[in-house]
Amino acid sequence: MLLKGYTHVLILIIGSSLFFWGCAAQMHTAQMHLVKDSIIKKGELNADWLEKKVYDDKGQIRNNADLVYLLELGAIYPLLGEFEKSNEVLEFAYGKYTAREERARINARGAAANSMDILFGEGSEEYEMAHYEKVYIHDIKAMNYLMMGQPESARVETQRAINRHRLIKEYAEFEAAQVEKGKAEVEQKAKAIKSPQPALGSNAGALNLDTMVKDLNEKAALSDAQKDEIRRIRNSYENSYTYLLSAINFGLNGEFENMRPQLKNANAMTGNSYVKRMLSAYENDPASVLSKANIYVFAQIGFAPEKENFSLPFLNPISGTITQFSLARINPTQSNISSIEIVDSGSEVIGTLEALTNLDLLSLKEYEEELPGKITKATLRLIVQTIRDKALIDQAEQKGAGFLYKICLSGLNIMTSKADIRAWTMAPKQIYFYSGRINGADITLRIKDYSGNIIDTQKIAIEPGKINVVSLRCLNDVSFIHNKSFGKSDIQSDVPLEVRVIWSDVNIRSAPSARSDLTGKVKSGDRLRVIKTEGNWHYVELPGGEKGYIFKNAVESVK
Repeated sequence: MLLKGYTHVLILIIGSSLFFWGCAAQMHTAQMHLVKDSIIKKGELNADWLEKKVYDDKGQIRNNADLVYLLELGAIYPLLGEFEKSNEVLEFAYGKYTAREERARINARGAAANSMDILFGEGSEEYEMAHYEKVYIHDIKAMNYLMMGQPESARVETQRAINRHRLIKEYAEFEAAQVEKGKAEVEQKAKAIKSPQPALGSNAGALNLDTMVKDLNEKAALSDAQKDEIRRIRNSYENSYTYLLSAINFGLNGEFENMRPQLKNANAMTGNSYVKRMLSAYENDPASVLSKANIYVFAQIGFAPEKENFSLPFLNPISGTITQFSLARINPTQSNISSIEIVDSGSEVIGTLEALTNLDLLSLKEYEEELPGKITKATLRLIVQTIRDKALIDQAEQKGAGFLYKICLSGLNIMTSKADIRAWTMAPKQIYFYSGRINGADITLRIKDYSGNIIDTQKIAIEPGKINVVSLRCLNDVSFIHNKSFGKSDIQSDVPLEVRVIWSDVNIRSAPSARSDLTGKVKSGDRLRVIKTEGNWHYVELPGGEKGYIFKNAVESVK
């Protein structure tokens, strides 16, 4: 009688609380649609709603602020010119997701052993960042620092982004091991269930798990066209934007010898001709590679892919309840931007931005890689729910409440067995790049759609005698632009641009070693241009144009 008396109240409390919990992901998606619509249709950018989610009444970031809200706000602030606030929020987000990963390692819970996540569906934990997002968070911070005129801090952020590659790979291996561990655990529990039907075992019987999993695989898989696109992507976290930004930051900090590997990596991952020219210029003269061009334009276009809940509900023959498979399927958004032209003060088109990085492909690559594991996890969730439902219904039937429990648990399964469809929507879809030399005092960026119509223009003042970095964010018909100029006094360099020989006769060598071949000699007072520094040696250009290595102690910097 106790079971009967409290059945309605118990199920109502559990069902109601889990219903509101299950709606959290949908609420975020709906709210972000409103934010995007406001930007696209009205040209209005308002961060008030997100700020209330992130900050408390005292203006401090809430410790329990949802990670996805932190990311969205961190991507919106730069559009408003709030670079420092963006970095503060994104650094908090970084600490939040790295702490989550560390807890998973320590507790050995991870992706598969989280019972709440398996029992009730994805999204019961904090937002799970995509691999490329863990890198891109540092790219945003690096560009923010550049817009604040702090290339040394920007250099640190791009290095953090590159260092993240190894950690992502390690954590992915850890997650895969946890999934296998969880699979073995649940299969063992399934075998312990006393049921006249063998559906919970590996030979799925009445449930026909093999057939259902195959069906799920086919319906959730990427299209053939998408599979073709991602074949040229070597992994789901590296992008050429990170490497190019890193190379430029090294150059702005005078660390020319560190630019080469970053430019080579960027060039290997993109067909952008401007990157190729930069690498070629570096090979010829590392110290002057940045000065070959005086403007570097980065354009971030569109919105990141959204996620949609993909479900396959069915009547479970073991428990008699409605159960369902659920996955979050990637849904790339559309952008109406076809090209961005660089126009000089005389209205002449002097260049067009070219594709540098396609973040959509990184997202699809990760989805393809993780789909088998996600389907395994969805299968485990189905098995655990079946075990739970059958046990509860068996008990309830002894009290005459079996039918009521089947109805309530079916509703509970439908409400809570949903995929996590939260996504960092304000991250861009693609990134474009241009570099060149401009002699005028201003340029106009002309943004066109696929019909050739001009949908927006942005005019900016530049300083021809300096290095100008431009950051453009295009959200369909609306764009936001910021730029910063760097002169010689802004470049923090420990490599002198010119040195004077202070020893009487000094050997020039073919390599940075006293045992290498002699290639020439210089005398006291000769001035040499430094190309790069390697340890205790400068690689220099002599007055006659010859190049070689000279011992650092033999020269002094020319002020």
